[in-house]
Amino acid sequence: MLRHPVKQLSPFRRVAVYCLWLAAAVGLAGFAAAASFDLGHSSLQVVFAALCLVPVALCAFRAALIRTQAAGVQREADGAEREADGAEREADGAEREADGAEREEDSAQREAAGAQREADGAQREEDGAQREAAGAQREADGAQREEDLEESILRNAGEGISRLDNDGVVTFANPAASRMTGYSVEALEGRFLHGRTTNTREDGSAYPDEVYPSGESTHHAQDVDVYWREDGSSFPVEFTSTPIVKDGELRGEVIVFKDITDRREAERAKNEFTAVVSHELRTPLTSIRGSLGLLESGVLGTLPPKGQRMIEIAIENTDRLVRLINDILDIERINSGTIDLLRKPCDASELIANVVEEMQSVAASDKVRLETKCDPITLLADVDRIHQVLTNLVSNAIKFSEPGGTVVLSAEISEGMALFHVSDEGRGIPADMLESIFERFSQVDTSDSREKGGTGLGLSICNTIIEHHGGRIWVESELEKGSVFTFVLPMEAPLAGPADADDEEVSAVRDCSDEAAPPPEEAAEPREIATPVRESEPEQVVLVVEDDIDLAEVLAATLRRHEIKTFIAATGQEAIALSQQVEPDLLVLDIGLPETDGFGVVAWLRRHENLKSLPMVIYTALDLDSASRERLRLGEKTEFLTKCRTTPEDFEARVTRVLGLTPEGSEEVLTDGS
Repeated sequence: MLRHPVKQLSPFRRVAVYCLWLAAAVGLAGFAAAASFDLGHSSLQVVFAALCLVPVALCAFRAALIRTQAAGVQREADGAEREADGAEREADGAEREADGAEREEDSAQREAAGAQREADGAQREEDGAQREAAGAQREADGAQREEDLEESILRNAGEGISRLDNDGVVTFANPAASRMTGYSVEALEGRFLHGRTTNTREDGSAYPDEVYPSGESTHHAQDVDVYWREDGSSFPVEFTSTPIVKDGELRGEVIVFKDITDRREAERAKNEFTAVVSHELRTPLTSIRGSLGLLESGVLGTLPPKGQRMIEIAIENTDRLVRLINDILDIERINSGTIDLLRKPCDASELIANVVEEMQSVAASDKVRLETKCDPITLLADVDRIHQVLTNLVSNAIKFSEPGGTVVLSAEISEGMALFHVSDEGRGIPADMLESIFERFSQVDTSDSREKGGTGLGLSICNTIIEHHGGRIWVESELEKGSVFTFVLPMEAPLAGPADADDEEVSAVRDCSDEAAPPPEEAAEPREIATPVRESEPEQVVLVVEDDIDLAEVLAATLRRHEIKTFIAATGQEAIALSQQVEPDLLVLDIGLPETDGFGVVAWLRRHENLKSLPMVIYTALDLDSASRERLRLGEKTEFLTKCRTTPEDFEARVTRVLGLTPEGSEEVLTDGS
């Protein structure tokens, strides 16, 4: 910033300038006074004017000097500024040079980084190639391990495994297949399976070349076949055949088979045990129950009240044991497939009517009312088994109903199926037991088996029977309000007519004709017999053929109440002899007899004109299938009763009815559920 010109002078000069300004001021004042007062001296005015101009001139000179100095200073400042600008431009240039150098350095670094990245990329590619190579090696190792594992599994599997091509030629066989068949692996491979292990059936007859069970499946299948060893012996197998399909094309099949000889043996042993249980338990229990029944009836004398009560307790517990044995045997027969379901068209209303008729006396004794509601329904079912189901459900409903309650049986059509309901007004079933109630030995209260006499197997048997019919059973219940048991069965078209009913009988769940009891040995001719014992007495004569003498005596004592003359035979040969000697009006025949069994006795009777139509009651501990019943049927009057299933009272009623001692329908006779 420029200072005032005077302030730029030294103090002495500033005093001189001030003096000049003062002189100029005096001169100016004098000039002004002279002019004003018209003094008339022009020279004086000139002097005063000159005095005024001197400072002015000095000031102008000084101002010019100062301006010159100021201009110089300004130029110096401008120069300094230009120098500063130049320096700044130099600094900017230097900075730009530094920036350029930095950019060059960054570029060099980027080039170095690019080179590093390229090197890293090359390293990664190399590492990737190594990983791919390692992965390929691992896959190869894994494939080899899987192949080794599969090979190990195939080689060490307990089941026989063979692979066949589309022509039935064995392309692979494992050691188990070789071990079971007796052929070496080399002898099996490259040969037809049909020509090695499955060339004949179990009976020795040959399969046609184009048909054999193990080689005819084009889809996943499981079946049973008979394989033959190299030494000519055979063994039963269970096999699974799985087709090999690749790209939609059949490439052969894999057959996995196992020897089921041990299983067959176990099944045979179990069946033998069941048969033993049936005979060795049912027969003595029938004898015990019959004896107790005779005591209770007073035939052998009147008992004191306490003794009568003890007999009643014994009968109740014997009946309970009988029910348990029957239920266990039923469960075993159904599960093992040895029970026949002879399905044929039947009328639902007739089924319900028969059940009500049978259970009416039981309901009356418990003061329970039975009601029925039934639509016209014809269904396909085993009449005896569905009767058994309904009887069990109604019996349970009666047992758990209060006196004055009502049990309703109904049937209706729903979605093309026959729907049966058995409802009661009893105590109900807890919600958590609605499913488990159909399991074995399941009861709502464990005290039920003692108080109500149940075994806990009845509903399980019902469930199994319904399932074998292709149906379903369930229960809906509300505590203290009652329960509704419901089961559904498939229907069939209405009956064509009475003449066609027998022709339309549907085969059982399994064909039991091949499993009927084997024909007995031909009965030997009876030993020499005396003149027939029977004379002209009017009483009826019954021949009881029973190897258990205790039971035979009980049956004889029961029949003597009706003035029926009774003879006892303990063997098949005695039965044949006595049937000629006494000319019986009725034959009560057991099946399991010494010397000649019941089948042999019936075969012998058929060959004799006077005995081939003899009325007969088959009373056995065995549960006979339909084929066995046909082999035992003799004439039109042949009844089938099962020990323990038929009470002594029912046996007595059935025999007296066959003999004509009681009118048809005069007594309540229970149907044998076997």
